Amino acid sequence: VDGDYNGHRNPWSTKDALASTANYLNASGWVRGLAPFYEATLPASFDYSLVGTKQTAARWASMGLDTIEDVNLDANTMMELWLPAGKDGPILLLSPNFDVIKVYNNSSNYALGVSLLGKAITGQSGLRTSWPRYERPLSTVQVKNLQRRLTSAGYDTKGADGIIGTNTRKAFQRWQAANGQTPDGFITQRSAVSLTGW
Repeated sequence: VDGDYNGHRNPWSTKDALASTANYLNASGWVRGLAPFYEATLPASFDYSLVGTKQTAARWASMGLDTIEDVNLDANTMMELWLPAGKDGPILLLSPNFDVIKVYNNSSNYALGVSLLGKAITGQSGLRTSWPRYERPLSTVQVKNLQRRLTSAGYDTKGADGIIGTNTRKAFQRWQAANGQTPDGFITQRSAVSLTGW
């Protein structure tokens, strides 16, 4: 898109690049005035089996989820609950605009990074809840091993590729629920130790 109106579309021009990005997002279904995510808090009695599901903003509110920021969400807006760092990390309600970002790169971590960059550019604060820094991730080999063990235990991860994606998180979440853990789907050395023996 010719963002500086000089009659040429140049991807190396800052104005053209930004206008082109906005045009791409708009064509992919971007909803103006809606943030990609809203940080929230969970009630003490929350049903963690709902992590990863989509509900209307009104339904989440009726279950006791409160957004940290003072926002007025349309009651019918579909929002997905995501706990990128488990129950002890940020609690995020993802809007349809989060999915629009993923049209370009289908990675939730990428979309979160882009969303946080967008907030920083406009002078907004990032995540208010700290990431649990005491947790240690699994290596690729450990993830593959975990995927094989989950699948053999009846929690199908749809393959052992060494990547913690949606299928692996959901399988791990089901295993957590069946084994006395809070089923937040957050896979770390500590949360997976009883399954893997590491």
